[in-house]
Amino acid sequence: MPGQIDILIGSELFFEILNPEQYYLQEGNVILQNTKFGYLVTGTLPQSQQQANCCLISEPSLDITVKKFFELESLPDDSKEITKSEEEIYCEEHFVSTYKRDKTGRFIVRLPIKENAETLLGYSKENAIKRLNGIWEKLNKNNTMGTLYKEFMNEYELLGHMEEIKNETLDKINYYIPHHSVYKPEKTSTPLRVVFDASAKTTSGFSLNSILLNGGIIQQDLFSIVSRFRKHEYAFSADIKKMYRQILVDPNQRDLQRIMWKTSADAPVKTYKLATVTYGTVSAPFLATRTLRALADEEKAEFPDAADVICNDSYMDDILSRESTLEGAKKNSKPDYLNY
Repeated sequence: MPGQIDILIGSELFFEILNPEQYYLQEGNVILQNTKFGYLVTGTLPQSQQQANCCLISEPSLDITVKKFFELESLPDDSKEITKSEEEIYCEEHFVSTYKRDKTGRFIVRLPIKENAETLLGYSKENAIKRLNGIWEKLNKNNTMGTLYKEFMNEYELLGHMEEIKNETLDKINYYIPHHSVYKPEKTSTPLRVVFDASAKTTSGFSLNSILLNGGIIQQDLFSIVSRFRKHEYAFSADIKKMYRQILVDPNQRDLQRIMWKTSADAPVKTYKLATVTYGTVSAPFLATRTLRALADEEKAEFPDAADVICNDSYMDDILSRESTLEGAKKNSKPDYLNY
């Protein structure tokens, strides 16, 4: 019976644990070797069962196994040039040529959409209303969920992250994003999170996500970040509060991020436009991390240390960095640049 592995013993101690007794089973194919920890079972079963078994080494060969082990433990080769796909190259060029900043310094980006793909979208409003009514059937059964959901949506509007459409027009190309909640009452910080479903299909069979481009990953891999994180005596972690929602979406594209909402099951349904990068869209991770990189590039002259941390020690909205002194770690663990 397979069980938990408690310890791995190297060759320098292996022969110290062996006892003299050996027993042969299955005409010598299976060997029971007595040890200080019990019996080791090794050998092969009859070919008719078409399965080889060994408690010490399994196929492939030991050479291949050891090679894979060292490859796993080796550091990434930063000298190798990363080859980008055509889609990633296009998203990079699209971002650079279209992003801008408002008077407050906040970034405004455009969604990377496949060429002329907006016209593929069908109608989605009825589905969004249907999903909204389904949400309230659940919220009415759980007062805590209902209160948290309303608080989330109210904050979204108060912060300006969504805006009500007073005079709704259907002549513009639009997409209504259904939403639902993920409720985990055991979490004290965020027991309820509202998730926007940009993969919901319209009447044409296409969704917002199906016409958006991904953009790929631009940040360093987590293994490299964590490896550097452990090099210094003092380390700190931080995160960027509401990272996606710190970034505005171009007003001309916000009709692709419409949602339906009402404050109770019997209240009138209102239409809103999400004004910021939205969690649940396939382009959101790229837009957020690429904006973070653009922020570092533009502000590195005034904030060189912060720019270095953003470029080398950030993974999505998390910061894992380090300092050689305790004073530096305390200073940089709560920097102003994390609330850009």
